Amino acid sequence: MGCRQQTEDLDDTEVVKTIDSFIYRFTKIQDKMGEKLFPAILNEFQEYKPNMPLIDVLNKLEKFELIDNVDMWIDFRKLRNNLTHDYPNSGDNRSNQFINNNLFENERYLS
Repeated sequence: MGCRQQTEDLDDTEVVKTIDSFIYRFTKIQDKMGEKLFPAILNEFQEYKPNMPLIDVLNKLEKFELIDNVDMWIDFRKLRNNLTHDYPNSGDNRSNQFINNNLFENERYLS
């Protein structure tokens, strides 16, 4: 899909709704994994401490070979933070920013 086609697709309300839905779900799953799942896993290994920074949690998960790459998870977390703290005037801007700045930048993790 070319860049021009991607931009034209953003004129389609259904495409924008789909992208917004994906963004919402992506941020929610990132939150739940970081707040609940990862600490629970480390707690089973008796390696979790309250208020442990996410980078420490991720490093321990990598040490136990439960995740492949800390950098990938940090990139996903940065993406989540960018999406969560973006307050555009319309959903179209949010979707456009997501497609142009984030999705294709992180596609190396999606293959």
